[in-house]
Order: sequence, then structure tokens, then C-alpha cells
Amino acid sequence: MIKKGSGDRRVRYTKMVLKESFIKLLSEKSVNKITIKEICDLADINRTTFYAHYTDQYDLLRKLQDELMSEIISYLTQHTKSSTSVVSTQTLERVFEYIKENSDICNLFLSESVDTNFENQVIKLFHEWFIFYWKQSGVNIQLDMEYVYAFSAYGCIGIIKKWLSEGMIMPIEEMAQLVMKMTSPGLNLFTENKD
Repeated sequence: MIKKGSGDRRVRYTKMVLKESFIKLLSEKSVNKITIKEICDLADINRTTFYAHYTDQYDLLRKLQDELMSEIISYLTQHTKSSTSVVSTQTLERVFEYIKENSDICNLFLSESVDTNFENQVIKLFHEWFIFYWKQSGVNIQLDMEYVYAFSAYGCIGIIKKWLSEGMIMPIEEMAQLVMKMTSPGLNLFTENKD
């Protein structure tokens, strides 16, 4: 007799090994060079089972990216609900902690060899997040501010990529302070003159 919930556990396990196998292959080659057969062989799962969950390797990639984006949104929401400032060093530390905990997949998805669309999704997410918190703190959103944001967002992505590529040697606290030092002057021009 199959215990209740054992089917769900089996599905979770199947998806987990397929994702892990796919991520391993992605670290070795681009998505368009990966075959379903390779994923299934590495996961020790048949192709029929793969197709029960995913259309193809691109669908698997999209679903992995969507899951990571959902986790990032959840993480940001959890660590900023009680924050009174728009962005604090502590908030940035939490973001860097999350990136470090998920460094393999973050490094992979932020690399140009996988999919530049993910980087754009992250930038869009942070854009919406910043705009929301600026409005909450009474900042008048101006057109110039969009340029300051774009400069900060793309700069932050560059910093994160460099930090990941160097093996995250610089401590999280120093990374958060560095980002604050580099982005605060431009943002302060607007928050100081919000009247």
C-alpha cells in the first residue's frame, strides 16, 4: 500500500534530480548544446518521466529561473517589511547572504553563456522594488531618478558578478557597504530634495 504523500515525495525527488543534473550540465555547456537524453542519463530517469514535468530543456531552464526569482522576491519581502528606510546596509547584507547561499545557481544564471534574459528579470525586479520603497518613503519619482536607478542597478549586477567570479572573497558586510557608498550619493540627491 502506498502511503499518502509518497507520490508527492517521488515527484519532488524526480524534479530535484532533474534540476541538479541540468544545472551540472549547464555549468559545462550552453543550454542549446544540452540534450534531454544527457539530462535523463545523468539523473538516471527515463525520458517519459522528464516529459511528464517539462516540455524541453528550455522549459526546465525557465522554470528554474522562475523559482529563483520567486525565492528572491520572497527573500526581499521577508527582509524589508519592517525596514523604515528605502535601502539599508543590513538589507543589502541579507541580499548578499542569499546570493552566497545560492552562489552556484546565481553565478550560472548571471553568466552570459546561459541566458541574458535572467539578468534583465533581476534588474526589473529590483527596479520595481526600489520604486515601491521610494514611494513608501515619500520620495517623488522623477525622470532623472530612473537614470540614477539604471546606473545603480547595472553597476550592482556588475559588482555581484565580479564578486561571484572571484569566489566571494570579500566579506558580505564590506560588499554591502561598498554598494551603499557607490549608489547612495546619486539617490540622496533625490531623497534630500523631495520637497
